[in-house]
Amino acid sequence: MEQGYQMTINRLPAPTWNWLHMNESSVTDIKPENRDAFFFAELPKGVIYNQDKRQLNTIVSGMGKDMDRLLDTANVSAQQFVIGEGENVEEPLQLHLSYGDNANGIHAVELIAMENSRSTIVMDYTSKARMGVGAVSTKIHVKRNASVQLIQVQLLGEEFVHLNDVGVWCEKGGSMEVIQLFLGARETYSGWRSDLFEDESNMTVKVGYLGRDQQKIDMNYVAEHSGRKTKSYIRANGILKDEARKLFRGTIDFKTGCIGAEGEETEDVLLLGEDVVNQTIPLILCGEEQVQGNHGATIGKLDEEVLFYLCSRGMTKEAAINQVAMARLEALNHEIPSGKVQDLVQNYLKGVFDNEME
Repeated sequence: MEQGYQMTINRLPAPTWNWLHMNESSVTDIKPENRDAFFFAELPKGVIYNQDKRQLNTIVSGMGKDMDRLLDTANVSAQQFVIGEGENVEEPLQLHLSYGDNANGIHAVELIAMENSRSTIVMDYTSKARMGVGAVSTKIHVKRNASVQLIQVQLLGEEFVHLNDVGVWCEKGGSMEVIQLFLGARETYSGWRSDLFEDESNMTVKVGYLGRDQQKIDMNYVAEHSGRKTKSYIRANGILKDEARKLFRGTIDFKTGCIGAEGEETEDVLLLGEDVVNQTIPLILCGEEQVQGNHGATIGKLDEEVLFYLCSRGMTKEAAINQVAMARLEALNHEIPSGKVQDLVQNYLKGVFDNEME
């Protein structure tokens, strides 16, 4: 058995005061091994699959270098998918990561979208057990005028530790759209970084999360603008209940020379418990004057009029709260271009809220 790996991840690009304890996160005792963790892919026409040494190591990810070191230590090869030049892949590439009891899974996924291609990749993380560790690195190279949509849905057991790391490199005119839903696990760490390296590249990220009981959700999202007229949009929409804790770091970094670039980050958090911990760091770094950047956060509790209306229709207070929470998450779920995954999410949410009502 390998000794547990110690990691420092999700570093804020420009540190704030150390006493806030928000600049980075530490994860301990991650085993550099694969045990009872299964990877399965459904390949549509137009996608080429290879399993080989990792080739996109130069792409920087949201979690940082320690995630790459973990992959090296575990000697993980890449599950690589290539979208051919000019290919318009109509069906989603579906990747399933399934974990057994007390599983330990470390995986690397690489996607290379050749010029003028169009593709969608859907990744779901599921388990039949309560406890385990799942660490997944996803790196994507979006070449000129290519378009990629990435969907990631995490539905793990209540005692899992989940590390979900993404790094994206966009060439001229490249487009990246992302939807992420984090609903399970005791601890969720999500790192995302997009390098909008060349002119007129763009990215959109929509994140939905549910924190309940004593769950911890730790996120670091960075959009680096180097090219001219690049655009980024980061939106996080979450719900915190009970004693859940959440830390969201969102950074828009305008590099010198990215004239005409635009970036926006927003977060909307619904607090459904008196003991939740909600932390947010919206950050804009500006090395170029001719840019436009915006950030904002909305943090609030359930509207008493809405709660009264639902209760007057025969619902208990707990049922009304759960109904509102489920509706917010299902709104993002409906944007997922896979009926199977939508059903997985709906069934998972139903199970969570039904158990709370018992």
